[in-house]
Amino acid sequence: MIDIEDILTEKKMDQERDKKNAPVVNEDVLTEKEYEKYLWDCVDMQREYCTEHTIPMFMPSSGRCNICGCDIRDWYQDTLREYYITGCPRCHSTFCD
Repeated sequence: MIDIEDILTEKKMDQERDKKNAPVVNEDVLTEKEYEKYLWDCVDMQREYCTEHTIPMFMPSSGRCNICGCDIRDWYQDTLREYYITGCPRCHSTFCD
């Protein structure tokens, strides 16, 4: 069974990690606005993958897990163009239901 307190603690840790670990491009740290655009581009990458393979997109369009709030885009980043995302990498809930 999933412990709500553990999820909330992990969510806070993820938020802190997100703030501290902006991706590096050409050795320049992205601004907050550029980072947010990058994360939305990640959703588009998964959408393109699903369109190319004629499969439904189960990943939430917000890029966040509906159960624990994990930012899926940040976990998978560039692999969203290569893999079919059907669940949360942190709480392991499925998006297919």
